[in-house]
Amino acid sequence: MTDLQGSSPAKLADTPGHAFWLRWSPDGQRVRFSLLNPESMKITLWELGADRRFRPLLKDWNSGQQACCGIWTGDGKYFLFRSNNQYWYVGEPGGWPNAKPKALTASGLSVTAATANPLGKEVFISATSVKSDAFLWDLKANRTTILYPELHPIRVLYSADGQHIAFTKPADPGVELWLAKADGSDRRQIVGPSMRAFMARFSPDGQKLAFVARQLDGPWKIYRVAVEGGAWHEIPEPPLNQADPNWSPDGQSILFGQPPESLSDPGLRRSLYQFDLRTGTTTEIAGSTGFFSPRWSPDGRYVAAMSIDMQGISLWDVSKSGWRPLVTYPVDNPFWSPDSEWVYFNGAYDDYLWRVRAKDGRLEKVLPTPMTTYYSWCWCNGFAPDGPALLSCYDYRRNIFALELK
Repeated sequence: MTDLQGSSPAKLADTPGHAFWLRWSPDGQRVRFSLLNPESMKITLWELGADRRFRPLLKDWNSGQQACCGIWTGDGKYFLFRSNNQYWYVGEPGGWPNAKPKALTASGLSVTAATANPLGKEVFISATSVKSDAFLWDLKANRTTILYPELHPIRVLYSADGQHIAFTKPADPGVELWLAKADGSDRRQIVGPSMRAFMARFSPDGQKLAFVARQLDGPWKIYRVAVEGGAWHEIPEPPLNQADPNWSPDGQSILFGQPPESLSDPGLRRSLYQFDLRTGTTTEIAGSTGFFSPRWSPDGRYVAAMSIDMQGISLWDVSKSGWRPLVTYPVDNPFWSPDSEWVYFNGAYDDYLWRVRAKDGRLEKVLPTPMTTYYSWCWCNGFAPDGPALLSCYDYRRNIFALELK
C-alpha cells in the first residue's frame, strides 16, 4: 500500500499464494483479491479486513469452479466475480464465506473482465465469442485450404497412416478433444467441456492417443487412451504438472515436459521426463534442466526442446545423450519436418514461420504466417501426411458491453 504519489510503501500482509486483482471496497475498509495456489493452480477469492486478518470468500461454493477477479458495484450493494467465463454476483452484506452467488451473465460469450461505473448503475464487461479454424498450408504454393469448416477446430493432428484425426475445439467453459476418421466421420468425444484439453499425439502405430488435459481448477496431466475407446491411463506424479507428450519410435515410452510459468508452477525448476509404459516408471532426462516443450524427431534420433525463456532451441542426440544449442531466436511451438532434417518454429515476436537445420543449425525464414481479417492470431503446428503444413487460427478480439443493474 502507498500514498497517491506512490511513495512510502507499507506492507499490508503476507498472502498464502500469489495475490492479484486487488480491489478496495467503496467504503475503503476492506480489500478483496484473487489468490492463486501455485500447487493446485486453483484461484480463490479472499478478503483482508481492517483488522489485517484474511478471510476466504465462497469457501464452499460450487467446488471445482475457479473464482476470480471480483469487483464491487459503485454503490457497494453487490460484489461481482468471474467463474467459468461468466460473471456472478452476491448482494452485500453477503453472508460470507457461505454466500450463494447468482449468475449475472449467460450470453454465450466468454467474459474476461468487468468494471463498475463508480457514479452510476452500469457494469462494463469485456467479452469475446472465440472463433477458431484449422487450415492446410501448401508452403510451396503459399496457399491455404480450410479444414473441417463445420467443426471449427483449434488444432488438428493426423495419425501416421492418415486414417484418423484428433482435434480440439473451444467449448464453454473448457476445451474439448475429439477423435474422428480423416474424412470427419465417426466423431467421438474424448474430453468434454468440463475440462480443458490442450495437445494430443498419436502413437507410431496409430492405436493409442496421448493427450494433455486438466480439470478447470486442477493440474495439467498427461493421459493415454486406445483410439478404439476405453479407460484413460494417467502418467503418475512426479511432476505434478505435465505437458507436451511425445511417443518414442517403438511406442513403449512417452517423453514429456512441464507447462510454462504462464500456465503453472511459477518459479519451479523445469526438466524433461520419460515415462516407460512397460515398467510404469518416470526418469528425468539428464541435462534437461531449463528446457520444456520437447519434440521427438520422426526418425527417433533427436529431441528438440525450447528454453524456458523461449529464446532458443537445443537438440539432444539420443545416441550420444548430450545437448547442444541449435538456434538462438525467440521461438514458439516447434515441430519437425517429416524427414527429420529441419525443426520448424513460429517466431515468438514476429509473424513468420522459420526453420533450422538439425545437422548444422542453418536458420531460414520460410514465409509470413497467413492471416486474414477474420483472425487475430495464426500459428503453424505440424505437417499433414501428404505434405502441407497445419495452420491454426484464432480470433481473440473482444468487445465492450454495458449492463445496467436494476
